[in-house]
Amino acid sequence: MSPQPYIVCPKCGMVSHNPNDVRERYCGNCHGFHIDLLKPGYWMNETGGELVLAMHRYLKGQPLTLRDISLIGAYIRQWIESPVWEQNPHMDDAGREGLAALRVTAAARFLTNRKAIDAWMAMAEDFGVDPL
Repeated sequence: MSPQPYIVCPKCGMVSHNPNDVRERYCGNCHGFHIDLLKPGYWMNETGGELVLAMHRYLKGQPLTLRDISLIGAYIRQWIESPVWEQNPHMDDAGREGLAALRVTAAARFLTNRKAIDAWMAMAEDFGVDPL
């Protein structure tokens, strides 16, 4: 007898042997499809309000507070760390290196001011992704 197929949720780690979950790649615990659970959060959908205001100040070229920089940096990190970027079937070694470079330079110690955020955004655009 062959082993029963199963899936593991990429978000919560729950294992499901349910044939429908396996076929649809669905997590009953998170109530979402795996591909949706892997997607990065988008700043305009943030409900706390602080990030949206920080992003508006950033996009309008207004002065940023240290809190704004911290929020934007955290947003960038969650966005680029999403495993969805690794799902690209056309990504080659150069693409993997570019993704790794974006992830390394998104570290808090690098995104400390507007100039650093601008540089990271330009690097992301060159790579072909746009978190804005």
